[in-house]
Amino acid sequence: MMPEELEKPVQNFLQQLGFRLLPVTCKGEERRIWHFFKHLFLSKKDYKNITGQDVEGYLLFHEWKSHTRQTALFTVKRFYGYLKDNHLVDHNPAEAVTLRLRKERTLIQAPPMEKIRSVLRRMGKDTADNGLRDRLMVELAYGSGLRRSEIATLNIEDVDLTQETAHVLGKGQKDRVVPLTKRSMEAFTAYI
Repeated sequence: MMPEELEKPVQNFLQQLGFRLLPVTCKGEERRIWHFFKHLFLSKKDYKNITGQDVEGYLLFHEWKSHTRQTALFTVKRFYGYLKDNHLVDHNPAEAVTLRLRKERTLIQAPPMEKIRSVLRRMGKDTADNGLRDRLMVELAYGSGLRRSEIATLNIEDVDLTQETAHVLGKGQKDRVVPLTKRSMEAFTAYI
């Protein structure tokens, strides 16, 4: 599916990328290049004569998320730039192609400090088991930056009061150690 005359240029291109990118990134670039040329082959398009519309058609044909489309476009632009610099094509069809990314989501705003203090003061008065637990969860979330899933899976043996740390299983199943605030340690001790 890859034109035979491009097999060596693809390898040279990837070798050049290998000097400045991680191997896993180069593998992704290679996969995207092969995928693009497979699309051209199936569309019966000659890689030397494609236009920006052909590149846009390729990107829109696949129901990818906007980030994946942007990455694929960047790969095609970079590879065709390499081909043009080495006089293997006359133009870079992806040069003028731009994608409109979806509007980024805004981050959730934290409540004002006084509001947090007020909530914690009220929670501090509740000495029932559930009240102590709830206060500990708020202290861990606000003071140590734990996510709700990290709090939900936190076990007693994951907390080291001497080191003032907690070992949590974070996003993407990655382990991390977080510092505990004085208040969260007090809440933990009270809850235990």
